Amino acid sequence: MNQSSSVTRTLALVLVASGLTSTLLVSRVGAAVPSPANSTCPITVTVTSDGSCCFDVIVRDAANNPVPNSTVNVDFGDCRVTLCPVQPPGVTIQGNGVIALTDAAGNAHFCVCGTFKGSCSSTIRADGILLCTVPLKKKCP
Repeated sequence: MNQSSSVTRTLALVLVASGLTSTLLVSRVGAAVPSPANSTCPITVTVTSDGSCCFDVIVRDAANNPVPNSTVNVDFGDCRVTLCPVQPPGVTIQGNGVIALTDAAGNAHFCVCGTFKGSCSSTIRADGILLCTVPLKKKCP
């Protein structure tokens, strides 16, 4: 047990023993919060019928350190996107969008299989924090 969790448990026990009703908020020590200013979004999000075009999202924190194991969500919002039932490796369908996890370097790699009509935009979030809004594109760069 590290010193932080020992102090937290001791504080919780003191509150319980004294009969005080309180809410104890504890944040993970060292937990990196994604920074929109330091993260990198693609210029466009590419969605193709065979998933052959890919793009990356690099998630970094306020100190410009990579954020590993961050859940990156590309949400197509009101766009009428028809996603292929099976996506390329590392990409999972979630609602009207897709998610991927960042690697140790903070990189989430997306190859999205699907189709859409008209002009649309997507929002990209990392761990629920809005990083950017970018247009959808049907062809590889």
